[in-house]
Amino acid sequence: MGAQTYIGTKGLVQAVEMSHDQYFYDVCNVNSDSFPNPMGFCRLPLVRDSQWISKDDFELMYSPINAMSYSRALEALKLGYRVARAGWNGKGQWIKLVTNYAAADTYQQYTTDDYQITPVGWIGIKTAGNVFGPYVASNCDQLANDWFILDEPEPASRSAL
Repeated sequence: MGAQTYIGTKGLVQAVEMSHDQYFYDVCNVNSDSFPNPMGFCRLPLVRDSQWISKDDFELMYSPINAMSYSRALEALKLGYRVARAGWNGKGQWIKLVTNYAAADTYQQYTTDDYQITPVGWIGIKTAGNVFGPYVASNCDQLANDWFILDEPEPASRSAL
């Protein structure tokens, strides 16, 4: 099986699924005939100090980028990715984290020594009608596991909070 891309709390990783014996043979260059021979994952690149992680543990830490939960989709948004749901009816819809650097200048005139305004980011949605505005997740969106990443992230200077 080939390498796939997964998302976890530390970002995207490439990993390949392999048995424990295959890990010892391919990565450590050691013959192993362990019993039982559980399946797991090894992060790429496959080098001698690569760590094999059991399938159960890996699936707790990472999700495939084409079948994410809403919480993983939020992590992807924070990393600068646009995400969408496979279950959305509208063609071409996606959401993105929007930062308010421009708003900081707009509200600067209201800032005093006693009163600070700190703009925060928000999540915007590009609709099927090519309108971009605020997005509020429905219960269905929050419970869905069909979120996926659309593309490469924008530079951190434009997408980070």
